[in-house]
Amino acid sequence: NSARSSRVDTCHVSAEKSSGDGMCTTTTLAEHEDDLLRFSSVKSGGLRLFVVYYLIGQGWTVEDESEGRLWATLKKNNEVRGNLLLEVFSEGESGSRGALRVRRLADRTRPYFLKEAVALKALIEELEELNVDSSIPDDKRLFFLENSDTLQEAKELIMKSVA
Repeated sequence: NSARSSRVDTCHVSAEKSSGDGMCTTTTLAEHEDDLLRFSSVKSGGLRLFVVYYLIGQGWTVEDESEGRLWATLKKNNEVRGNLLLEVFSEGESGSRGALRVRRLADRTRPYFLKEAVALKALIEELEELNVDSSIPDDKRLFFLENSDTLQEAKELIMKSVA
């Protein structure tokens, strides 16, 4: 199962980035679903670049990992305040559709879990702005959503993850 193997890979990447004993666990936003957003069409490189610049603008440090994974860390006074692993897939890379996947380290007991949720919700809202911008011609759009409710469902899922 590719979802299962990508979780193992994620844990290895996370363990390399974490401090301490190297133990790590990952958590997805929903129990059985890794994809935060699903696209009918996506320019994965362009969307990945948009996500990098957006997160950097919000104070996150972003590293490009192997296979298009983005490791984002939020620090304040050299103390980690958030860790996210984001992946953008185009059609065929993750099955039959394009997707934005997000994984978080450890569990919801971390003091900065809410900060990650707020950052993810803000990112989804920026993507929502791109999605409704009528000045962008169809051939220049970074993505087309699989269905019109995808962005609202993603925001609800993020907020449920901290409830």
